[in-house]
Amino acid sequence: MKYENIKCPGCGENFKDGDDIVVCPECGTPQHRQCYEKNGGCVNKNLHESGFVWKNPNLPVEEKKKEETDEKNEPIICPRCGKENPKGTTVCSHCGLKFTMFGFNIVEKQQQLEREDEEDRKMRLESGFGGLSDSDDLPPLSKIVDERVKLLAPGITEDQKQEILCGHTLDKVISFIGYGARTYVTKFRKLRDGKSFTFNWAAFLLSPFWFFFRKLYKPGIILATVNIILTLVSYVPMSGLSAVIGDYTIRDFLALPVDQQQFMANQMMKFLPAIILLRFIALAVAIISGIIADRLYYRYTENSLNEIDAAVDNAFQLSLLAKYGSTSRWAPMIAVAAVWLIPSLILSLFGA
Repeated sequence: MKYENIKCPGCGENFKDGDDIVVCPECGTPQHRQCYEKNGGCVNKNLHESGFVWKNPNLPVEEKKKEETDEKNEPIICPRCGKENPKGTTVCSHCGLKFTMFGFNIVEKQQQLEREDEEDRKMRLESGFGGLSDSDDLPPLSKIVDERVKLLAPGITEDQKQEILCGHTLDKVISFIGYGARTYVTKFRKLRDGKSFTFNWAAFLLSPFWFFFRKLYKPGIILATVNIILTLVSYVPMSGLSAVIGDYTIRDFLALPVDQQQFMANQMMKFLPAIILLRFIALAVAIISGIIADRLYYRYTENSLNEIDAAVDNAFQLSLLAKYGSTSRWAPMIAVAAVWLIPSLILSLFGA
């Protein structure tokens, strides 16, 4: 049955053998005739103006099975004479070259390695070019940019790729940014046109770690240092307040005589202003991070692409793109560890 395991979009029931099925002549949607008549036409008629075309949800599975079948039946191409041989052949039927050496079929092994290299290349493109090496076999920068854009911004037209942003064409900017490219392209357009104030909530909430994630290491190190200093400075008033409060709960505090309550309140007020001030400073640092993040990233993108364009050698261009572009997974983890561990190590050295 053509529509086996497919649900009718009108009633949600799976089509069965013998069902009276109507196929919309405009978009190709299959539906029970009863549903078609009940809805006064195709259930997807509201989508027709947008060019909607129904697609068989089983098709990707069928295509995948076809690819697996094709791979299993992939012929062996003799490296000497170039003739095709059936899968599993050990000796070329045309020139007599022996394929099975070192305990395995070297030609099949080569084909397998080529498939794995292709899969690895796609993974590196998606994750930010990790693992590219200085090799004459590397594809040109333009090819890498095209493939990255297909992954990051599918559907973008050739005319749209030529838009100038950060002093470079949009396709290069998208390729450079990597994850979240669409969001930052919108922000960069606003900064380019000088029309709007931008605020980066990720940088506000995750400062300084967002800066390390986007490879803005200098401001990241500065903000991480500020965080470490605030943590160290906060230790004295926080430990003092903790010593005053101890294990007291609000109920315990209210049960104390008035003179003891007053004494504890006076002791707490020695530390609370400093703690509140430091909290306001930390909040101010986070707000500043959110304000400056997009502008710093815009400038970083522009300067990095300028340096990449200035490089003459293609392999060096790709290495710079790998170094500066996309995002870093390890840098923010290292920064988190540093911001948490360094204050503890310093305080332990001073016996705090």
